[in-house]
Amino acid sequence: MSTATPLARPWSAPLLRRLAGTPAYRALALLRGRRVVIGGGSMYPLLHPGDHVLFDRLAFHVEPPRRGDVVLVEPAAGPEQRLVKLVAGLPREHVAVARDRLWVDGRPLDLPDPRPIVGSLPGAWQLGPAEYFLLSYAVAVGWDSRHFGPVARGALRGRAWLVYWPTARRRRLSRLALKLGGPVEEPA
Repeated sequence: MSTATPLARPWSAPLLRRLAGTPAYRALALLRGRRVVIGGGSMYPLLHPGDHVLFDRLAFHVEPPRRGDVVLVEPAAGPEQRLVKLVAGLPREHVAVARDRLWVDGRPLDLPDPRPIVGSLPGAWQLGPAEYFLLSYAVAVGWDSRHFGPVARGALRGRAWLVYWPTARRRRLSRLALKLGGPVEEPA
């Protein structure tokens, strides 16, 4: 999946980087934010069906997507196909599913809620210079890069910022701590 959408005008990225972390940036991010209602269970229990989430559409003009970011994806198929996923693989990395684990450059990826990566066939992907490997939080039920392959950076529309409804679940969303584990191993 790829798209040719430009990421930023030449003047806007440096300006946004200078504003990052300021009240002015937060106001701009709020005004430009994308509001999404979670419709499925692929990100449960991190995000529940019916959660209203605000995505910061300026975030990737300030810094590139990082492992652990929860992102809004609009694949080339169109906006009616919006997905919310977790960034697991970064550009130029080798990602593989083997032995019920996700491997990045031969090292196992430690997920926040350790469980086997089931429901997908073994496979391997070499990510290009602007491609990301996306994963569902609920790996057993989600549809993600294991099924449709790597996603171009241009398809990543924003970073999850805040769950604002229902009020009982209101909270700021932070990058998840996805770590590469142990010594380098070769998945079988």
